[in-house]
Amino acid sequence: MFITLEGIDGSGKSTQLKNIANFLETFEPSRFLVTREPGGWHGGEVLKKILLETENLDVATELLLFFADRNEHVRRVLLPAFEKGISVVCERYTDSTEAYQIGGNPASKRIIRNLTEFLAFPLPDITIFYAVSPEVALQRLQKRNALDTIEARGLDFLAEVAHRYDVLCHRNPSRIIRVDANRSSDIVWQETRKILVERLLL
Repeated sequence: MFITLEGIDGSGKSTQLKNIANFLETFEPSRFLVTREPGGWHGGEVLKKILLETENLDVATELLLFFADRNEHVRRVLLPAFEKGISVVCERYTDSTEAYQIGGNPASKRIIRNLTEFLAFPLPDITIFYAVSPEVALQRLQKRNALDTIEARGLDFLAEVAHRYDVLCHRNPSRIIRVDANRSSDIVWQETRKILVERLLL
């Protein structure tokens, strides 16, 4: 199984990824891999630092760097795991690119889809989408000590990305499972755990 976690910044994905990692450790650890993008491969921290700490990156530069990071992550981490029969849970993947980088630009939409097809990125079996209101997400982000350059783009940006995720959910109802992430992390974890048990046959 290939499971991805998606949602706007402040939706609680990272918290749930930690819960998932701890939960899967109680089974046979060699059966599972928990990873994330960007930077989920050896050497990827350099690209992650550029993407999340560089002010005012050009849109095209940002997009191509995310694709470079994903390509190495897929080749070095995901595909070797799949070849060994390992189930993978990944925080952020291709849906993030569609939600964050496309915007209202039809040209960028074509480029993203053409690159995804050209690079033959494997598709997730299921995606858990943590749906949270932009206002709640922003309140959570403001409690952090520091924000990366994408998290710091503000409420209007979060609202736009949330809208794009809604479009993806409607377009892919059989793959994307929507979880209400406005609730406490404990309740969200209970629902996430139920999904994992059902899908991974635990």
